[in-house]
Amino acid sequence: MAHQGTRWRVLIAEDDPDSAQRLRAVLTSLPVLVIAYDRAKVCTIAEGRGLAAMGRRPDELIGLDIDDLARGLPQMHESTDRALAGECTTCTVHIGDTVLDTYHSPLYDDDGAIIGGLGVAIDITERHRAEAAAREANARFHRGFVNSPVGMAVTDPEGRYLQVNPSFCTLLGRTEQELVGHHYSEVTPPSDLDNADDMLRRMQRGELTVFQAEKRYIHPTLGTVHVLVNSTAVRADDGELLYALHQLQDLTERRRVEEALRDSLDRLGKSDAERQRLFSYLVTAQEEERSRIAADVHDDSLQALAAVRMRLEMLTDVLTEEQRRRLELVERDLDAASNRLRRLLFRLRPTALDHDTLGHALEELVTQSCEGRVAAGVTDNLASSPVAGAKVVVYRIVQEAVANVLKHAHAGRVEVHLDDHDGGVLVTVRDDGIGFDYEQARRSQLPGHLGLSTMRERAEVAGGWLSVDTAPGKGTVVGFWVPRGVRG
Repeated sequence: MAHQGTRWRVLIAEDDPDSAQRLRAVLTSLPVLVIAYDRAKVCTIAEGRGLAAMGRRPDELIGLDIDDLARGLPQMHESTDRALAGECTTCTVHIGDTVLDTYHSPLYDDDGAIIGGLGVAIDITERHRAEAAAREANARFHRGFVNSPVGMAVTDPEGRYLQVNPSFCTLLGRTEQELVGHHYSEVTPPSDLDNADDMLRRMQRGELTVFQAEKRYIHPTLGTVHVLVNSTAVRADDGELLYALHQLQDLTERRRVEEALRDSLDRLGKSDAERQRLFSYLVTAQEEERSRIAADVHDDSLQALAAVRMRLEMLTDVLTEEQRRRLELVERDLDAASNRLRRLLFRLRPTALDHDTLGHALEELVTQSCEGRVAAGVTDNLASSPVAGAKVVVYRIVQEAVANVLKHAHAGRVEVHLDDHDGGVLVTVRDDGIGFDYEQARRSQLPGHLGLSTMRERAEVAGGWLSVDTAPGKGTVVGFWVPRGVRG
């Protein structure tokens, strides 16, 4: 320390003007503020570009009392006193809108005696603002995460819960301490683990970034709860999975309603009038639930994502180039999540069902669903569109059939045909995919093929029928018929 102090004294010696000039040139070029003072706290050196940032010139500070310069800044007073006492100190100082990181140390003569002090300050205003803005953005996200009525969870690349919100805890009937740090397998039914593990592996390999699916969880008192999960993978620049964000919508009550209605239908027998009444109630309940979920997603999740996107854009002007690049990655993730939610809204309650013909509604469905992944077409041979109830039945069965093609068939093309037949609507959904063993799937109720029984039940409760013609390597044809007069 004494050696460094001696060096400074030589550089600023009055009898060595060349040395002083060299020192001044060095200090003026630095993006810092350097101040030296003697034991009487009189400023002897003031150089560096930091002075210009504060609107001051060196000649305005030389000879002034450091205590006068540091008026209103108790940290500076303390730092200069401690430097003259032989200590090195650091502190952060706010001068108006400017934020400085400062370092003070003593200066020594050749004999090791303290002859003054040296203060170095670096302007960190922009970094300070960026950090404050990032903290505020994180705080807004945390408030949205904690207060969201939708269950939300963050998992690490191995599937362990890193963070869960109160809605998620309520949905699973567990405390935050019972979930954070634990693996999803601990709250997943054993029969569903293979499918859940496969999804995680696909996310780890980069095959999935955003996906939506129905999932079951184990509730300690309610048993099994059904949810609709929207998952988004967040990746590093090299594509490595950092974590995954999951949003959960409770479907348990809807499932219970459907199961209760099916039980009631079995008890009531084959009465056409009773079948029609129960079907009307089932369709109405399902569509109302879909509309409610769609409204919740639109009014809460989509709006929250849009608000976060707008606030992030406001940070652009105060960020560095690297920070803006990282911010763009976050904005792309937000845009992907928003687009996924908009597609979910379309699947939940397409407006075409209310305002367009059945043929046009199905054309919009297959176009939106296939999105260029599979060639698709709709042939509408109907003389007129059926009543609203029949439109809903046909639309939902075709929606499930097309979803099965996209999930499992590995098809190159899917065709939907609508024909008038025997006072009703005859529908054929044909794909050229790999097919499957239908009887085995029906008996074992394999995950991914549960929709087949739901499709058949929809058709039969409406007074119609449904058949499936398929075999491994053969492709699949789903045919069904429903009467035109079904009332929803």
